[in-house]
Amino acid sequence: MNILEPLYGKLYTIHRLDRLTSGLVILGKTSPVAQEWGKAIMNRNCKKAYLARVAGKFPLNCSKDLFLKGMTRAPVNGEWVDIEARGSDEAVLAERQRNSHGWWVENGDGTIIEKAQLDNIFECQRNEDEWLRSEDNKKKGETSQADLLWFHLACPTRIAKPKDGVCEAGTFETLDDDLYMKTVKSAETSFGVVKYDEETDSTIVVCRPATGRTHQIRLHLQYVGHPIANDPNYGGDIWYGNEGGKEACKMAQKKLDAFQSGSSDALTEQTEPVVSTPMDVPATEEEIRSGVSNAKQAEQESIHDFIRRTCVWCARSASGGTDRSTLEFLIRSSGIWLHAFQYTFFEDSSVDGTKSFRAPLPPWYE
Repeated sequence: MNILEPLYGKLYTIHRLDRLTSGLVILGKTSPVAQEWGKAIMNRNCKKAYLARVAGKFPLNCSKDLFLKGMTRAPVNGEWVDIEARGSDEAVLAERQRNSHGWWVENGDGTIIEKAQLDNIFECQRNEDEWLRSEDNKKKGETSQADLLWFHLACPTRIAKPKDGVCEAGTFETLDDDLYMKTVKSAETSFGVVKYDEETDSTIVVCRPATGRTHQIRLHLQYVGHPIANDPNYGGDIWYGNEGGKEACKMAQKKLDAFQSGSSDALTEQTEPVVSTPMDVPATEEEIRSGVSNAKQAEQESIHDFIRRTCVWCARSASGGTDRSTLEFLIRSSGIWLHAFQYTFFEDSSVDGTKSFRAPLPPWYE
């Protein structure tokens, strides 16, 4: 926003992406416009499409026990629509039963394919445009490709630790009833296979979330046994397919652990020992006073330089020399293989007409 506003004037947020996710972000030039478009997203009148690179041959690792047999009608947004509570005592039970859990297959027209196997889904590889065209046509009531096989997963999610951003997916059968009602939400995502790369044993998939739960796509991919390949928080490996990177990451973590413990093993090639404060220790009064005394942005100083100069944790990181900054870079993810590719707003939303926005393909697509 700070980079764009000097060029375009005041901008307003319509939606957000996870910090580690790349791709499309739509901004409004006026507050009313941003509110209208944001409302369309909240009301699910916007079809979102993401690209992800996942580990293995998707979806062959998924458990066949999760297959929803004998369905005549698919869940809607991860819920069975014909389940209602008959009294207050049954509210929790009804909520647990309403949140559907399992996978099924539909063709491009939305017809449930009861006999489709996981192998059939993997072999149904199409480019991203074919997958997205089929879904958009179905939304508009037009004929689509009946030979496409969409893999649908309904699986509830919850934010387990809001302060730490820790989320979970599952049935939550053992979760306390009160906590279940407060935190568990229905969730549904559809996936289409784009292509498989044998050299890296990874698959690129199109992901279409029907709901917008926190970390939903990442959780659902982990749940079916195909995590985003380099997502370290949900089953992936930050240096997936890069053995040199994995080894460097282990060495960096070992040195940083030594920094935290004050061990001499962590010292860089300097003549004087480095006195460093662990990054998870709260700011001291001296650090705060020092930050406050410098907390005035110079006339020609960029916002990034200002933050770097006054931030307590930036100063702590710098205290370990450039070596420490490099170590931090090696163990922290700068981005995962999940890309917001296309958002399409339809005529029945608060936005006039059908409008579609698309980001360029990510560098890891090839």
